[in-house]
Amino acid sequence: MYNIAEAVSETEITLITRDECVYCEKAKELLKQKDVLFTEFHIGLDVTRDSVVTLWPEAKMLPLVFKKDEYIGGYLELLDYLNPPLQLKD
Repeated sequence: MYNIAEAVSETEITLITRDECVYCEKAKELLKQKDVLFTEFHIGLDVTRDSVVTLWPEAKMLPLVFKKDEYIGGYLELLDYLNPPLQLKD
């Protein structure tokens, strides 16, 4: 298993995912469509559920999306992050 906190802080975009997670798949597809390189850590293969809960207790849903060590949120927050609202000029 990885030192997940260290790995997240060293990677530009990181996803923490699990099997049978529709939003995890959507997040990966969105990043691929936008040509954004990312690193994926899979719960059960790369990292334990307990380590994720211990490090990020505020995160209640998957995927977990990080930019460097900044927690962005889940899939919907990733959408907002990649597609910021238009700024209208006065």
